[in-house]
Amino acid sequence: MSVMPVQGTDSGDDENLRGPKNQNPSKMYIIGREICFIFAIVFTTYAAVLNSNKSQSKSPPPSPFFRKDSYVTDYYHGELRIMLKKASEVEFMFIMYYAPWDAECQALRKEFEMVAEHHHKQVFFAAINCWQPGSECRSQASKIPIVTYPEFIAYPLYGSPVGYTGQRLGGHMIRFIDTLLHPVHRIDTLEDLHQLQVRHDTLLVGSMEFFNMRGGPEYKALYDSALKLAEKGTNRDVGVAVITNSITAAKITITKMPSLYLFLWNEVKEYTGTWKAEAIVQWVMQNISQVVLWLSPPGSKSLTFKPFVDDGSVLILFTPDNPLLDFNNHYEMLREIGLDYYNCKNDTSVIELLDYFSVARLEMIRKEELLLEACLKRMKSLTSQAEKNGDMANIPVQIVENVWINSSSSGQKNRKKSRPTTSMSDTAEGWLSFITPTCSAFVKDKVPRAGKNSAYKSATKSPALAGFDHRSATSLIDWKLQEKCNRFIRAVSLGLPPRTATADNDKVRHDQLMGLVCKTNHSLSLIAMDSNIYQHFADGLGIDLSLYPHRTAAVIFNGEQETVHLLSKPLTKSNLADFIIDFTAGRAERYLRSEPRSSLPPNRYKSGLSIDADRNGSKSISLLELTSQTFQSVVLNETQNVVVFYHSPYCAFCHGISHIYLTVANLLRNVPDLLFTRIDGESNDLPWEFTVHHYPSILFLPAQRKSESRIFPQKSPVTVDNLSHFVLANLNVETRLQGMIEMCSRWGSKHYVKKQEDCLLGIRRTCLGLISKTLSAYRSVFRSSLSRKYKQKTCKWLLKRLRFLKDIHLYLGTSKIAKATNLIKQFQAIIVNNADNEIPTDGEQLNQSAFIRDEL
Repeated sequence: MSVMPVQGTDSGDDENLRGPKNQNPSKMYIIGREICFIFAIVFTTYAAVLNSNKSQSKSPPPSPFFRKDSYVTDYYHGELRIMLKKASEVEFMFIMYYAPWDAECQALRKEFEMVAEHHHKQVFFAAINCWQPGSECRSQASKIPIVTYPEFIAYPLYGSPVGYTGQRLGGHMIRFIDTLLHPVHRIDTLEDLHQLQVRHDTLLVGSMEFFNMRGGPEYKALYDSALKLAEKGTNRDVGVAVITNSITAAKITITKMPSLYLFLWNEVKEYTGTWKAEAIVQWVMQNISQVVLWLSPPGSKSLTFKPFVDDGSVLILFTPDNPLLDFNNHYEMLREIGLDYYNCKNDTSVIELLDYFSVARLEMIRKEELLLEACLKRMKSLTSQAEKNGDMANIPVQIVENVWINSSSSGQKNRKKSRPTTSMSDTAEGWLSFITPTCSAFVKDKVPRAGKNSAYKSATKSPALAGFDHRSATSLIDWKLQEKCNRFIRAVSLGLPPRTATADNDKVRHDQLMGLVCKTNHSLSLIAMDSNIYQHFADGLGIDLSLYPHRTAAVIFNGEQETVHLLSKPLTKSNLADFIIDFTAGRAERYLRSEPRSSLPPNRYKSGLSIDADRNGSKSISLLELTSQTFQSVVLNETQNVVVFYHSPYCAFCHGISHIYLTVANLLRNVPDLLFTRIDGESNDLPWEFTVHHYPSILFLPAQRKSESRIFPQKSPVTVDNLSHFVLANLNVETRLQGMIEMCSRWGSKHYVKKQEDCLLGIRRTCLGLISKTLSAYRSVFRSSLSRKYKQKTCKWLLKRLRFLKDIHLYLGTSKIAKATNLIKQFQAIIVNNADNEIPTDGEQLNQSAFIRDEL
């Protein structure tokens, strides 16, 4: 008895001893799993770090952006410090900050090289890669500052940096640099003042005495003001000049020195503030007043046009502009008209200035002809001199190097040894290729056609040029002529603007034009735009400039009324003045844009098929595309019911409902005298009564009742059912029957038997309504006191109508749709179309006949 408890106790102890041994493997498994999980996280993190390092690989090494033989020094590693050190050593530096990947930088590279080629002897041109990661320029980009690439900044030796904000074209950059090289003009005579007034709409004139070569602080403020005005892009609108002679100042009624005046077209204002450039520029910008200006909107979205549109109507002169020429004939013509138009007080000084402008405009044309002759004469002289010395082949275009400009340009000489020297023969050929066809005949007669001769010696060995003094007055005058010739050659290569001489009979009605702006409540702003750059603005007004002589056209636009008036006559001074007079008097005819749709319709139907082809069984359909020229002749056709779909390429919802409109047009394509059309309302202007205020819009114009047009309700959803009901509801009852039959045909499938029955039931109800109206008309005629002959003929027609309606009603009840369709066609052809022949309309029965037709 005593053994058993002992054994039981041993058994329990054995189990207690075996329990922990069995649990050891499970604990090892859990610990091992956790260790593996930790290792997996570590390896995943390590792999992610390795992959992230691979994705952030180093940028490729920079490469030159400009050619090695270019006149532009390329700092493609972004060496900002070296470039700025070079800028402090030269008198003038023009820099292009670029990013090599930027498309606009790549596009403007050629323009910048062209500018450098023209001005490389006076200006040091550099370009720096300011995008290169880790470069000096990239780290200092926020201090320059660079908003977008490319950025153009000029660094004159005397003065602060000047940013270029004009058109990014070579010709405009050359004009900008010319303005910075000669920012202030000197006035020695009264004639100099008038010439500057012709070249600039506004003239800032400083009168001061010079006690040394640099002048005093007043001249420094005037000089800095000229640079800041050039940075604002007013180098053409605002000119800066200085008078140093008290006698000349007295002739211009300037009595004190120093003083500063702003010469406007109708008055002269004196500056009374401090002699600081910022204050002077601010005063000038606040007091600028121009009768006409060149408008140059930026390439991005802006409010440049808004002030002119808000003020009322604006006259826009689209004409090509050459920035390298001192005047534009058509622009000067518009300025003359503007002086008359705004001269409300009949000011004698304005009249005198107008007379001077008219004479100067013709003189400027003559001066260009004289410059051309002088340049050709110079070329002939150099050619003959080279022939005498046997150095024809290698005589350069430039006579001498401009070593007197600055010493820093000497480094440019060695860089250009690889460039071939231009011979006089090549120069003559170059002139002939640049000159326009009208001038080519004149040039060919005067430019010698010397051929190349290998026996010719180098021009540098010519005894005529030996011992030549580069700093002599003759050399400076000769160099000045050469600079004018080079600029004129460059201007000709950009294209000469049109030249229109004033005819003897080109008389302006000054009595009606002078002060016209003050005689009416309608103001008119005058602006000009370069047709070579801003052709898209003319396209937006529906004007194709390529169809007009010299790509020149004058339009008047009113933003509030959304009207455009176009000068259809040749652009002369008198025609332009009459255009303004007629517009002010309300006699100018509105110009309507009329452009066919150039893109394919956004739908699933094929284009190019006619309605007749669809009636022959084709499943495709095309709509008649209307324009301003064809709109009224189509929609006002009294024999047709016309549906017009107004759409716009910028209307997304128009594309969404286009297939719905085409579906309805396809279903009703066999309905006679029903035409579906569409018109691009954005590209086609219409008279006010046909203009809609939003897109899309659907207009229905019924036959014989065009004044009762209907527009699809804007609050109703555009669906096939709603649109088809809208069209059918506005048709006459006979045409409506055939349209309803066509709509029922789409439920011909066995799956839509119930819908087809409901559709046919609706047609039968319509027939019953027509029968009721016909019986009412029959009783009205029978009881009338009209002649017996009239009653017999009318009642016979009404009975025939009743028979057709009864047969149609019965056939529809038996589901014989084909038979009912043929009866409806006969009913349309015999009863409806011949109603005028069946119903007598003579004499006193005319009103009764009209009543019957209206009732039915």
